[in-house]
Amino acid sequence: MKRLVGVTTLVLLGCAAPAFAAQTQAPQTTRKDVRQDTRDLRHDKSDVKSDTKDIASDKKDLKTDLKDGQRRDARADAKDLHADRRDLVKDKQDIRKDKRDLKHDRRTLRRDRKHR
Repeated sequence: MKRLVGVTTLVLLGCAAPAFAAQTQAPQTTRKDVRQDTRDLRHDKSDVKSDTKDIASDKKDLKTDLKDGQRRDARADAKDLHADRRDLVKDKQDIRKDKRDLKHDRRTLRRDRKHR
């Protein structure tokens, strides 16, 4: 029985050790993650600006089409408006995720510099 407990403990520790080792990244990898997250953040912010302009344009077109009685065009503009709003929400979620990842990676780099 003692042998079984000992073997089980060794197996569990053997499985857990690689999981803990995989959590730490090399500083080069972390710096690369920071650059990539910064690039993604810049791209997402650009997308948000573009989507905001598209939404304003779609609202204007929708209002004009409804005023002129062009229902088919109004329906198409409403679909475009909905798609742009959905894309805007997705881009804002990506921005939040990138900011969180960037903060984590920068914190990791600072911690690694202190422990050298």
